Amino acid sequence: KIVEYQNSDEQVQNAAINGKPVIIKTCKMNRETEEYILHVLELFLRYIGKSKISDQLSYCVRELLNNAKKANIKRAFFEDEKLDIRKPADYSRGMQFFKEKTVNNVEYYLDIQKKNDLYVQAYFKIKKSSLFIVISNNSPLLPIEKERILSKIKKAKTFRSVEETFQNFLDDSEGAGLGILILILMFRKIGMSEKHIEFISDEDLTHVKIDLPLSLAILEESEKLSDEVVKEID
Repeated sequence: KIVEYQNSDEQVQNAAINGKPVIIKTCKMNRETEEYILHVLELFLRYIGKSKISDQLSYCVRELLNNAKKANIKRAFFEDEKLDIRKPADYSRGMQFFKEKTVNNVEYYLDIQKKNDLYVQAYFKIKKSSLFIVISNNSPLLPIEKERILSKIKKAKTFRSVEETFQNFLDDSEGAGLGILILILMFRKIGMSEKHIEFISDEDLTHVKIDLPLSLAILEESEKLSDEVVKEID
């Protein structure tokens, strides 16, 4: 069983200084745990002198945490509905009412997750010349999910602004689909690219790894992008 705990700020800072990992693992990704993970991110960024991009990376990490949480909720939902998520016909049938049934009943499905030890994990470690951030969950990607992610990354390469993204890409079957697109745009605007994020899935786990170079030169366009996102959401 997963034992959930939180490190003190001093323990996190010591881990950053000594190149040790900080790992947060939970079966119930609630707001408190999410905010703690983002606080750990801020402590690491502060240590490496990159606090200026805290808002942008917090958005990215929050998006990845929510994606991992949603993947686990989806597995809990399919189990509760007695549907086999690996069968295309069952998957198509379940996704027709997945959002409708889960959006206001998250706690119920989180309890199923906890019973089945479905977890989300955040990992932070400074190694050599990079800060590695890895968001994981123990729900392996389905082929259709992997295809959607790769499609969104490919789409992101063709868009030059958030406005263009909002106008040209909405995927209502599993959410707006804007999260990963804006994540890639965030990376681009702060001087990173698609090569700094890697999606890895095997038979047991799904990982998303962010490789943040310690030598990264912060681009001034990052604040402009944040303003564009807020404007479009309004």
